[in-house]
Amino acid sequence: MPIFTERFLNFNFPDEAVVEKFDGWLFVRNYQRTNQGTKAIDLVALRPDDECCWLIEATDYRIFANQRAIDKVNKPSVLVDEFEKKIKDSLVLLDAAKVSAPQAQQLFAQEVLAKAQKRAVFHIEPHIKTPNLCPAPEHLADIKSALKQRLRDIDRNPIVMSMARPSKHVFWSVTSDEPIEGAQ
Repeated sequence: MPIFTERFLNFNFPDEAVVEKFDGWLFVRNYQRTNQGTKAIDLVALRPDDECCWLIEATDYRIFANQRAIDKVNKPSVLVDEFEKKIKDSLVLLDAAKVSAPQAQQLFAQEVLAKAQKRAVFHIEPHIKTPNLCPAPEHLADIKSALKQRLRDIDRNPIVMSMARPSKHVFWSVTSDEPIEGAQ
């Protein structure tokens, strides 16, 4: 079972899944260096029997050690802006990668872009000791509603999830080896 770790979150995919740590591609990092401000999602996943590609971004509030750090990213509108930019920029990056990246990445980008449906998944993990410092459950619904509006040309029903609120629509699970100690 392939496992991809994003910070302290383990994304567990079935064996048949094809997954890339997209923001780790050298092609993506080089593109970002020459095109300042370009963002990329964390993971791109495919299943052979599925006509979807899955664009996955993870935000783990458990890593923030203080209120000031959380305040910078806490507002739902900031999260929506950031996620929208990452999804849209990633599709541009995939389009560029299909002709300019190393061959294996070109083939992956071509396969992703050939899928009939693009699914946007935003995994948000709350802060352990002070859950009120990150988006409250009622804000998650607001985030999803805003994303539906902003991403309607890409995915009419984006997924907003966490380990405590997994989605039945995804084919992977998310775990964490242990809570982050010292997070305040």
